[in-house]
Amino acid sequence: MKRLVIIILLFIISFYFYINMADARAEMQKSISEKLIRFHILANSNEEYDQNLKIAIKDEVINYLSGFMENVESVEGARQILIQEEENLDHIARRTIEEWGYDYDVKIYLKEESFPLKSYGTISLPPGKYNALKIVIGEGRGDNWWCVMFPPLCFIDLTLGNIAITTSEDRMSKFLSEDEFAFVLGDDSKIKFRFKIFEFFQAFKHKEDRLNGGVNGFSKI
Repeated sequence: MKRLVIIILLFIISFYFYINMADARAEMQKSISEKLIRFHILANSNEEYDQNLKIAIKDEVINYLSGFMENVESVEGARQILIQEEENLDHIARRTIEEWGYDYDVKIYLKEESFPLKSYGTISLPPGKYNALKIVIGEGRGDNWWCVMFPPLCFIDLTLGNIAITTSEDRMSKFLSEDEFAFVLGDDSKIKFRFKIFEFFQAFKHKEDRLNGGVNGFSKI
């Protein structure tokens, strides 16, 4: 009977530990998202010329914003720059479309939207909602292009190997807590999550030890 009770308790503890872990990860994602601004651009279609146009607009926008974003010290400062420069970004996108010989409409938003899991070198941002600069070209039915506008990872060429990886990690670490930075690097062993259910488990284990004269009761299962 005692063995059955302990098994049931272990099952309940494991279940609630799993729930608490999921909640903690959701809280971590929310905390991280409040310190970042993503960049999301959608092509008109998946035709090669539309995809190439998307990259051209992306390059023009990043080149224009690089001088503004490099020395920004806060996510709010970055947000204000994007708001102030929205009209210029719209002009850049429309000019590029015209230069390429197309007449697509373009829409630019600074809004919260959902992102999937996305990696940038060694940094992996969890899925969830983030504030983002979003550019939709024409029908916006083509493949996406994503990056991180703030901290300014968009301006790093990740094809440069270890130099770019080190730079992106340095930039991200300046704006995230130690736990958050470990989280985006996928190093769960360094994350100091605290769970009430884990503390309960520890208390239960110590109680069992005392009841069994200091011997770990779980070893008798």
